[in-house]
This record gives sequence, structure tokens and C-alpha cells, in this order.
Amino acid sequence: MALEKHAQEGELLQKGLWKRVGDGRSVRIWHDRWIPGLVDGRVHTAKPVGCQLEFVNELIEGGKWNIDLLQHWFHVDVVNHITNIPHSLYDRKDRLFWNFSKSGIYTMKTGYVIAKEEKEKTNQRLAPDLKTTQVIWKIAPVRWEGLAKLQGNLWRWWEAVLQAVKETQADAKVIVDKAQQEWIKYEAAKESDIGTNSAPEKATPVQQHWEPPKEGTIRINTDAAISTKMVRSGPGIIARNWRGELVRAKGITARRNGIAATEEALAIRGALEMAQFTGWTNIEVQFDCKHVVSLINTDNVQECSLQTILEDIDIQKKNFESCIFTFVPRTVNQCSHELAQFAAKATRSFEWEGSFPTWLSRLVRKDIGVVTPFCN
Repeated sequence: MALEKHAQEGELLQKGLWKRVGDGRSVRIWHDRWIPGLVDGRVHTAKPVGCQLEFVNELIEGGKWNIDLLQHWFHVDVVNHITNIPHSLYDRKDRLFWNFSKSGIYTMKTGYVIAKEEKEKTNQRLAPDLKTTQVIWKIAPVRWEGLAKLQGNLWRWWEAVLQAVKETQADAKVIVDKAQQEWIKYEAAKESDIGTNSAPEKATPVQQHWEPPKEGTIRINTDAAISTKMVRSGPGIIARNWRGELVRAKGITARRNGIAATEEALAIRGALEMAQFTGWTNIEVQFDCKHVVSLINTDNVQECSLQTILEDIDIQKKNFESCIFTFVPRTVNQCSHELAQFAAKATRSFEWEGSFPTWLSRLVRKDIGVVTPFCN
């Protein structure tokens, strides 16, 4: 019995342990769990005849996914999920992570919850139909406070009762009490795990319209757009100085159906890349995604789906004398929003300095309320 239990625990661990792509040299394309968004993280088709690809690093070229190669060997759905996996700007190794927690870290609580859910799936086949369960409910000899909430999920209540019967040979009251204890334990584990993984959000004053930064600081606004129709994503980055003058603008076009939070984080990383390349030392980055700004400002790099990007940002921000991240509403972020929409429809990335498109210059002047043009 002990051996069987250990075997089940080992199987659960194997199911929950996935690989996060770093350099891709140790991740096996056709065997490992490495693709977020797919049911079990694996490529669901057999390796095609004639395909010599073995490891994920063979799918990467110049720090980016080789789209043509992916489209040649994989179904379009798999390609979409793979291209949503971000690459690091730095040399990182492949790492294991626990797929059943938001942080990617295994805990006893998450293990317990998943084990219970797996057991529920198995026992659901043994659960009576709705009519039978309602009859059992009505004739149950014991009632306790809290039992009523299980009526909306009767098969779980039934599973708890089955478990109690298996573990005890007592009277009905002991059985239902045991069932209730199991349920409370299950709910507490779920709630505790959720509470542990939620980062506190710092309260900051919300800006109502775009304002120039203090003298000597460059304010960078970022946003991201996704075009499902064109299979494109496009971060837009706008940099202005303390006089409100547009000094640089950049759009990054990528061939993928992106995920909103991931694209927002990539836009911020792109802004820091641009700032470091230009040589700015004091910057403020503004964007309209509260979740990502909270993760960055609390130094929380344990958000599993964003970990690679957040770790990069954590390194990048240390290259500046001053680097501030703030949330702003869309009305303050309109220029970068429009630029992101433009980038999502473009065929290639672009960057402007000194001379800018007329439509963008108009947006900037409207943002700050300047009537006299200050850029071409």
C-alpha cells in the first residue's frame, strides 16, 4: 500500500513538473512538458517522418523562434502556443517549474489540492446521478451547518462521503462529520494557496492626463496590441523629455497571437532596452496594466507565466540611476496605445528619432495640450 502511494505521488510530481525554456538545449521537443496552453504541455502529434529535430534550441534562431521552421513541422495551434513563450535577453538555462501553482513553485498545499482534484475526477464516475443524490440528501440522518453549500456540487459531497466510509467503519454521524472535515480541509488548502500567491498592490495616485516628468528625466509610455486576424502583436513605445518633446518612438512587430499580460511585460522590457541603448540614466516608465506594474514594484518575479520577462526587467532596471514604474489610465497612455495598434498591423518593426510621422506628432501635441508644433 505504501509503495502504491509513493508511486502515485511520483506520478503526480511528474505530471506537474514542466520545463521552462531558457537556451532550449535540454528540453526535448517530442517528450517533455514545455508548452504552456496545451493540455499536458507536450506536442500532441507524433514526430513526423523525416524530421531530425530533437531539442528546443533547434527551433530558435538569433534569440527568436524560427517561425518558418515551426510552421513547417507543427500544427498552427501548437505554433501559436510555442511563439507565446518568451526568450530571455540573457543566457539562461532551462529550468523545471511546478505547473499547478501561479508561482511555479511546488508546495504541500498545491500538491494536496491537485491530488484531491485528481481523486475527484476518478470518483466522479462512481457518483450517482442528480436525482439519486437528491434522494440521498433528503434521507440523510444527519445535518450540519455548512453542508448546504455542497448542494451545488453534489458529486464532491458524494466523494467526501465515499472517502469517509472507506476510512471509517463508524455510524452515520461519524461518517458525515469525517466528510465535512475533508471538505473543509480541501477548501482551506485552496484558499490558503490563493492568498499566498497574491501580491499586495501598492496604492499610488492615479494620473488623469499626461504630464511632463521632472527635469532631467525621460518619461516612457508603453502599451501592447494584438491583432488576432493578422496573427501579429505590437508593443508601442513613446519617449518624451521634461519639456514634453517627443524624443524617440518604437514599434516592435511580432508574428504571434500574443497573451495580453505577456505582451505588456515585453513592451516594458523593450522600453528599457531602448533607454539603455540611447544612454538615458533617469527614466520613468508608464503603462496601463496594473497587474504587471504591481509585480515589478513589489520585486515579484515569481509569476510563473511572466517569470522570464520579469527577471530580465529586474536586471535591466539596475542599469539606471533612477528607474520608476507607474500605472496610468488609458487616457494618459493614448499615444503609445495608438502606436501599438499601428505596430500590430505593420509588417516589420520600426524606430523613429528626430523626425516622426505627422499623425504621431499630432497625438503627442494633443496629449500635452500644445498648439504650436514642436516636432516635424
